[in-house]
Amino acid sequence: MNLHLSKIKCAVFSHILLLITSVLFAQQPKPNIVLVYADDLDFDEISPYDNTSFPSYTGAKENGFYRYQSDGIFVQNNRLLLDGEQGYFSDPRMHTPNIQRLADEGVLLERFYITTSVCTPSRYSLLTGRLATRSPGFLEKNPAGAEGNITWNSPLTSDENNIAKELNKLGYYTGIVGKWHNGAPGAFDDRVNADSDPYDPVVLKRIREAYDRGCAYIRQQVGFDFAERMFFRNKESLGVPQVMRVHNLEWITEGALNFIDEAAGQPFFLYMPLTIPHGQYYYDWIEDDPLATPAGWLDEVPDCIPSRREIVNKVER
Repeated sequence: MNLHLSKIKCAVFSHILLLITSVLFAQQPKPNIVLVYADDLDFDEISPYDNTSFPSYTGAKENGFYRYQSDGIFVQNNRLLLDGEQGYFSDPRMHTPNIQRLADEGVLLERFYITTSVCTPSRYSLLTGRLATRSPGFLEKNPAGAEGNITWNSPLTSDENNIAKELNKLGYYTGIVGKWHNGAPGAFDDRVNADSDPYDPVVLKRIREAYDRGCAYIRQQVGFDFAERMFFRNKESLGVPQVMRVHNLEWITEGALNFIDEAAGQPFFLYMPLTIPHGQYYYDWIEDDPLATPAGWLDEVPDCIPSRREIVNKVER
């Protein structure tokens, strides 16, 4: 029954997408599209939603439904909470002014569903409009009738259609910055791992060459005209030394701005799948080195958003 309902939902989604597309592109000029996709973002981590009305841990606490286990141990989203750590926000107010402005001046959707909470298959469905169980990569290892779990095993193959290819046909300049995580042959050098020397010129050369191969694959095989500032996997499993396995929002944001500048004068589509928050209720990435990226070391921190310390200080005031 659940599988049947999923097929119905996917079919409905496809028809709605076609309807929206036909309405949008029947008008001139063509609208620019920026699609931001985040890992593990809950309703209580941005300001437009009411915590008491939408599901979240903070909302559960405010409504009196949040409980620790009787033995004092609590696991939240497969992560053991540390002693003294809480899995909700004491102050439910979120400082996300730009997102709030988008909600105030645009349309706020209150019923949006993804096909799965796991990053790779949800991205697959977003880009193709298909259930991730129909991914050729998944079916190759899990033939029809066989049992198999959807995790990080649904890559988007080069011969499949996707939203970037379709928008290319409509005259759009398409770009991606952020986390791909849908398969990128050649994006990793097996000779580089977590224990490699992060300052060895040979290691850094191998990292950059593999990174460039991954970006080239996205441009040449997947259909994006622009592919930069890429995380080809979760940061924990990037093919770089351990100290470089970090989030870098500044680097991704600068890439998005570069794309918009490059696309000026033509309709564009930017797919911006962020790597953060990638977990709930902690912000340890703030302490990461902002000069570290999956492509190597930066000479300076991109000056395109407020500094990490400035954001913390502003929220704490």
